[in-house]
Amino acid sequence: MKVPALLQKASELESRGQLTEAIAGYQKVLAHEPSNIDALLLLGRAQLQQGQFEASAKALRRAVTLRPQHGPAQLLLGVALSSDNQPQEALSCFERALA
Repeated sequence: MKVPALLQKASELESRGQLTEAIAGYQKVLAHEPSNIDALLLLGRAQLQQGQFEASAKALRRAVTLRPQHGPAQLLLGVALSSDNQPQEALSCFERALA
């Protein structure tokens, strides 16, 4: 299966609330394309929904390292860090998301 199809399937799983399966799908995409911003963002979002704040922050940090000006990634990273009791880092991410 090609990367766009894998990403679409994982996104559909996430929209149906099948987060564990969606996370596995996003990880498959990243195995093929480690720098896929969309997969990193969606992986971080799905992990955030599962309460996996540290894992979510790791994926989202990779996304913002690749694209520092990516507002949605900065915003989600801020949410993950805030949820993981890292308010100062979260605030910096929120400020970058607004910029």
